[in-house]
Parts: sequence; structure tokens; C-alpha cells
Amino acid sequence: MTPEQWQQARRLFEEVSDLPPDQQARRLAATDLDPALRGRVSAMLEAERGGRIAERLVDQAPGLARQIAHVDRSTQTIGPYTIGALLGRGGMGEIYRAHRSDGAYEQDVAVKFVTLPTPELAARFERERQLLASLEHPGIARLLDGGLTDDGTPYLVMEYIDGEAIDDYCDRSRFDLEQRLRLFLMVLDAVSAAHRQLIVHRDIKPGNILVTEQGQTKLIDFGIGKSLAAGLGEAATLTHQRMMTPSYAAPEQLTGGSIGTHTDSFQLGLLLDELICGVPGRRLEDASIEQAVSRCLAEVEPARQRFLAAGNRGEIARRRRTGPDRLARRLSGDLDLILKKACAIDPRLRYRNVDDMADDIGAYLAHRPVRARKPSRRYLVGKFVQRHRVAVLASLVAFAALIGSLAVSVFQTLEAERQRGIALLEGARHQQVKEFLLNIFHNADPAVAQRPDVSARELIARASEQLDESAMDPLTAASIYQAIGQAYLGLGMPETATAHLRHALELFDGAGQADQRDYADASFLLGESLQTGTYAEALTFHEQALELRRRLLGDDHPDVATSLLAVARALRSTQDHERIIATFFEALDAIERYAGRESPDYARALIRMGNYYGSRGELEAAYPLALEAYGIASRTLDARDPDLGRAALLLGTLGSDTGRFDVGSRHLRQALEIFESVYGRNHPRSLSTLGNLSVLHGHQGDFDALLSRSTDYRDRLIDMFGPDSPKAAYGWSHLGVALYTAERFEKALEAHDRAIAIIASGQGEIDSNGANQMSRGRTLLRLGRSEEALQSIDRALTAAMGPRNRAMALISRAEALLDLERPEPAREDAERALALAGSLKDPLLTGEIHIVLARIHRALGDLSRARGHLRSARGLLDDSPFHAAEALRRQSDKALRELASS
Repeated sequence: MTPEQWQQARRLFEEVSDLPPDQQARRLAATDLDPALRGRVSAMLEAERGGRIAERLVDQAPGLARQIAHVDRSTQTIGPYTIGALLGRGGMGEIYRAHRSDGAYEQDVAVKFVTLPTPELAARFERERQLLASLEHPGIARLLDGGLTDDGTPYLVMEYIDGEAIDDYCDRSRFDLEQRLRLFLMVLDAVSAAHRQLIVHRDIKPGNILVTEQGQTKLIDFGIGKSLAAGLGEAATLTHQRMMTPSYAAPEQLTGGSIGTHTDSFQLGLLLDELICGVPGRRLEDASIEQAVSRCLAEVEPARQRFLAAGNRGEIARRRRTGPDRLARRLSGDLDLILKKACAIDPRLRYRNVDDMADDIGAYLAHRPVRARKPSRRYLVGKFVQRHRVAVLASLVAFAALIGSLAVSVFQTLEAERQRGIALLEGARHQQVKEFLLNIFHNADPAVAQRPDVSARELIARASEQLDESAMDPLTAASIYQAIGQAYLGLGMPETATAHLRHALELFDGAGQADQRDYADASFLLGESLQTGTYAEALTFHEQALELRRRLLGDDHPDVATSLLAVARALRSTQDHERIIATFFEALDAIERYAGRESPDYARALIRMGNYYGSRGELEAAYPLALEAYGIASRTLDARDPDLGRAALLLGTLGSDTGRFDVGSRHLRQALEIFESVYGRNHPRSLSTLGNLSVLHGHQGDFDALLSRSTDYRDRLIDMFGPDSPKAAYGWSHLGVALYTAERFEKALEAHDRAIAIIASGQGEIDSNGANQMSRGRTLLRLGRSEEALQSIDRALTAAMGPRNRAMALISRAEALLDLERPEPAREDAERALALAGSLKDPLLTGEIHIVLARIHRALGDLSRARGHLRSARGLLDDSPFHAAEALRRQSDKALRELASS
């Protein structure tokens, strides 16, 4: 789209955006604008309305149609308030001045009518009102009342602030930098108070911070705020749409990332930037949509550069009671570093909280060192001099008389050369990385690629092939190899990622960076890529990353918690259950300290822990973890966030495996929809969900659907990873279990043999090797080949397995021994299986074990015990919803009849 076309589209959008939806469509159809531009305007209108959600809301609440059309509400009466003039209008609603008219007392208020709410708003509105009313602070406009109008429109009654936007107030008052910073500290104090109540604002901008005539700042409009409080997260968000002011939006608001106090920190950084330099950090006036998004996701240009490029810099400086040159100098140094830290694109690099930002601003005003700058001897001495000018000046006079100026000149020259060398090296490194990334996107050009549909994998592969390592320094090359490895890992290609990440580590090590954060990050990524192969090697790199991160970042850093979770997963190779659980809880404790329990990070940790319990077959222990994780994720994450998909996958899988089929079906389908829309059909997460859906069909006895999905699952794994990959082996193993469930035992044996052959070929290791041999043995039992079955099961029992698979292997071994007329050792194995199953609370498995024990005791001549086991089995299986339970019920009934007649 050309700039001229964009201006045409924007003019039409502004012309029709205030019309009702039906009139918008007619107006668009009547224009002679190019169809492609009409489509763009239509999409913009759809986005403004919140898409089909807004249309459904119009049907559900009679008052909402009028809200969307921006009905004038002046002169209306809402409760005791008479509505007056319109004060403002935004994406979240309209704000009117109002006056209390019931005679109780005189009071001016601001009434906000909320537009585009979520369908759940009516049920949650009372809790939302109470939550925001809890914000008691002199710097925050109080919420006084709220409710629903007669026509169903939500409204909030707020303290009326007779004030001026903070930027206009500072300019009109001609505040210098120090005065602006002190006023900004008042804003930080108010935001900190909200954060202590676990509420984030999410729309901090000059217009939402008013300054009264008395000089008191007032933070207003928590209309799109969000609570982080446990149990209140659902209530505190007025809309699940990504409502924001684009010019002040944090990157995570645009990308759908985790929202938290770091989001407010970013917006506060943009506000401070504009207050001191006079030029907004983002200029979106003439930008296309693509350009606007690109600018919002890019690093903010330094304030000093924007000021120097401004045509009115003389006027900007006068409003700050200084000259242009002096203001330019003030905008470098510590102030620049404070702004960079506050406005970092990566939330982890921002201030940990607004109190830390306030501390740095206070330190700057007091000429003390700031945390945003890495301390050096020269910097610390400089700050000392600023604080003690008179004493230092007197000392310097005497010093200069003794030493002269030669040493100072030499020192300054050497230091300048050193800094210049560092800058050149860093600049060259960043330029080479930038050129490499640009080359990736250059390859996406259809003229270069020779076709219009180049995949992300092809782009990364081409750029990797064209990488000339000899033309760059080792650290640059290491950074690029790490980026490529991470990209391949995200694309679901761990084997390819592993090679690049190993080389990145070698380069970092050779450059003397083995004790730095880059090395720790590369070690972590390599551990992640190896998790799909062997846990033992993954554990080595994850422990290495954890040790470095702890030393460099401290115990309460998000990266340390992430490493703890990775170590817990990799510890499966040790079978040290107690250490694994202790590591999970260590990670959860760290996350609770830095983010709280009601946070996406906490949900992600619960998902990891639930998956671990599930892999051990401890389903009832895993299920409450899955419920909690899904609840937190659904309250704190976007509807298309992959981590919400992971939570839904875990809950759906456990629902399926515990007989809660409605829960299983609903959440597995939700997970599949999220993963396929985000990653595509053949991504490992999409495939994993597809496999679990097939298992659900087997539990319900729908064998046609079971085999169809299982075959599709195997075929996609082969297409994705190759016919001889460990993933292909897993696909064959999964299909073998499905065929066993459908009682197609010959085909099941073929599938398991194919999986085992792939593993034996040395292409890699997979965690399901023991389970594969166990499943093969069970299949051989059904084919009457007990001797072969015993051999497979014995091999399975030498591998690492969770308690459920081990219990299944033991009861299958007991069956094989009984068939081979060895009832006594069969009894020992069956009783061991029963003891293991007792901790799992799995009625189906426990019922099966009781039936086998009944057969064993009958063979041993103990009919009384045989009857007891059969009755126990029948009691466990009576209410089981699993299709397989019916066959086991028939077995137990038949055995009881035989015992009764003997």
C-alpha cells in the first residue's frame, strides 16, 4: 500500500467509524475506492468493533448497540447523578461530567460508560467495581460507584479531577528537568500503590495523568486495567480484547505476551521520555498499519537524537528553562540509561518494579550512582565530585599545583581511545547481526526466492547456508548461531537446532565467554533441544545454565526459575522422584516471589509439574494441578496464547485419562485449535494434541475415529521428522497401542516392531523405549505367544518407567508366567503391581490386576481369595466410564460364575 492509498483508507475510516455497523457497510459499498483498500478499511472497522464479539454483544444486551454508535447521554439521569457534558471519548468508552442531583450533597463526578465489554461483564462487574474501589491513594482518582444502566450499559462513577494533562501542565509551568522528574516521582508513587494492590493500569499516557492547581498528580482511568490478585484476575479485566493506546503500548500488548507490572514500567518510561525531551518516543501519525506495528516493536530511539532532530528544539528547551545545547547534554548519560532500561523491549531487562525506577530517578537528582549504569571507578568518582563540589575543588587546586595537568591529559586520552575501541567493536558486532537478519527477510522476496510461498524453515536454512563465519568476530558468529538454533527449536526441529547451539557454545567458549550470560542462555537452549532425545545429556547443559544464571542473576530472576523447571524435567533420567518434586517446588517458590501465584509464569510451572505427574501415571495427583494451571492461564493469557493451549492440553489429556470425557474433549479440541492456528498442523504441539485426541476416542470405544486419528498422527510425524527419526518411532508406537485397543493384535505387533527397529538403528533415544517393549509384550500375550511376551516385558522392566507403566509391565509378566504354568512367581509380580497401582487411583488398571490375581489364586487352589479379588474388581469397574471396563466386567462375571459352579 502506497502512502497515498493509506491516506485515502484512513480518511474513509475516520469518516465512517462513528456510524452504526449497518450504515458502515452501506457507506463502504457506495464508495468508488479500490476494492483492496475497501477491504483494508473494513478490516480496520472490524478490529475497532472487536470483530464478531461486538456483534454478539449487540444481540445480548439491548443498550450496547447504542453505545457502539456513541449515543449522546447528556441530560440523562443515572442513579443519583445527572449527566452533563462529554469530557472525552476513547476505544474503551465515553466519559461525561456529571452532578449529584438527589439533594443529599453537592458533588461533581466523572461517569464513564464502558463500550465493547466481554460477554461475561455483567456477572463480573460488581467484583470489578469493588476491586478498583480499593485503590485508596492521593495520586489516584477514586472510583466512587458503578453498575448497569436500565438498558444494560455498564458505567463507572469516578472522582472528578479538575486538572491538566501532565505534559501540558509541565510545559505551561515551564518546569525544568528537575521539577519534571520530581513531579514524575509522584506518578511513580501512585502506580506503585496500585501495583501493591496487584493491579496494573496498562494505559499510562499523558492524558491519563492529570495535575491539579495544587500540583497534585492524579492517575485516572483504570478502564483497561488488570488485576494480578489470586482469585480476582477474572474480575479485573473489562475486556479481553487488546485495548490500548498504540503510541504508548508496551510490545507485549501488541504481541499478546504476558501483561504485568513490567507493562506499566514500559509506559512510564515512554511518558518520562516525552516529559523531558519534548518529542514523543513514537510517531505514528503518517504510518501505515505495518509501519506502526514495526515502530511499536522496535527499540525507542534515544531521547537526545529525537530532540536534536526536532525543528522546534529551541522552543522545547525554553519550556524547560534551558538552552538546546545544554538540554541535549542532559539527555545523555544517566538519564538516557534510565530511559533505555525502562523502555527495554524485553520485559526482563526493564526495571524490576516502579520503586526501582523511582530509586534511580532519586539517585540521579541527588547525584548518586544509578542502577541503570554498570558502575566503574571513573563514574563513581564523578558522582562523588558532583555531590561535594566545593571540597573537591579546593583539593584539586592543591593537587594541580603538585602534579600538573599532564597525567590528567594522558588518562583522558587513553580512556577516550579505550571507549572508542569498545564502541567500534560493539557497533561492528551489532551491524553484522543486523545484516544477517536482513538477509533472512531478503530471501523472502518472491523475486529472490523464485516463488511466493517461502516457509520460515527455508528462510532460516538459506540464511544459515550463506553465513560466512570467517568474515566476522567469534562473538558475532556465536550470537548468530544461537539465534538460528533458537529459531529451529521454535519451528519444532530440535535435531537441527542442536548442531547450531553446540557450535554457538564452542564459539562463546573460545572467546572467553564461558562465564557470561550469553553462554548460560545458549546452554539452556541446547538443553531444551536435547530434551527430545536423551534426558541425561539435557540435564548436563540445564544444570550448567542454572549454575551460571544463579551466579549472574540471583535466585529470584525469571530465567533462574525457567532453568529450575528445565532441570526438573531433565532429572527424569535419574528416576530421583523426591529431587524432581523438590526442584519443581523450588521453581514455584521463586516464581511466587517475583511474579505471584496469579501469573502466567506460575501457570507454566504448574503445567510442567502436572505433565511430570501425568507421565508417571499419577493422574489424580496431576489433575488438580492442571485445573489450577488452566484457571490461571485463562485469566491471564490471550485466547490464542500457546501457553493457554498447553494448559488446555494438559487438562484435556488428564480429563480423558481419568474418565472425565466432557472435560477431555472440550479442552483437547481447544488446544488443537490454538496450536494449529499458531504453529500449523505439523508442529509437535499440534501433533501431540492430535495423538491425545485419538486416545480419547479409544477410551470412549470409537475405534474408527481412534485408528483414523492415530494413523494421521503417525503419518504427520513421518512427514515432519523423517521415516527413521525417533519421532517416527513414537508415531508407530502410538499406532500400535491404538491397534491393540481396537483388538487388531497382529497389526499392533507390526507397529511396535517397526518402532523398536527404528530405536535400535541408533537414530536417537526416546523416553518411551521401555513402554514400547511393554506394549509389545502385552500384544504378544493376546496372540498367545507367552514366551516371547515374557522376553519383551523383561526388557521393558530394565528401562526407566513411571509407576503406571511399571505396574502394567508387572501384571503382564504375571499373566505370561501364569500361562507358562508358573503361578507362584506370577503371584509375586501381581502383588507388586497391585502395590504400585494403589498410589495411582486408576480403577481400570487396578481392576485388571485383581482379575489376574483371581486367576493366579484359582491356579494355586485358593478359591476364597480368588472370589475376593473378583468382587474387588467388580466393585472398581461398576461405575467406570471407559469402554475397556465393559470387557473386564465380562471377564470378572464369567470367572465368578465358574467359581460358583466349581
